[in-house]
Amino acid sequence: MVDPYFTMFWREELPQPVIKDDAGRTVEVTVVAGPFGDAVPLPPPPDSWASQSDSEVAIWQARFEPEAQLTLPVTDRPETVRTMYVFAGAVDIGETKLPAPVGAVLRSDSPLEVTAGRRALRSSSSKDGRSASRLRSMDLSS
Repeated sequence: MVDPYFTMFWREELPQPVIKDDAGRTVEVTVVAGPFGDAVPLPPPPDSWASQSDSEVAIWQARFEPEAQLTLPVTDRPETVRTMYVFAGAVDIGETKLPAPVGAVLRSDSPLEVTAGRRALRSSSSKDGRSASRLRSMDLSS
């Protein structure tokens, strides 16, 4: 039991790297918790699970262009569980197809290749109406 702690994470303060795949298609990643490549998230509450370096807590939200590809990194420990939620569109993870709305629990002891669906979707939250898929990934130690 610890004292309550509150921190507001404003979207414009969160790291949002834009990743280009080999074909030049982009994936915009919002880094909420846990590092993603060179993107370092805002500090977590001091007594939270996310503040423990060995917990591997990571929360990333990704917005894919149609057919864009992204490789999610390997976790440090094979017992870490990666949970993904597809909010719009569809993604392929290897041979597994995940259409929205769906969640999946995956082991992450090898890189996960994520590919967005082929068709663009119209979405009021999309800047240009071309967002193919939206995905949130969370890593949690088991």
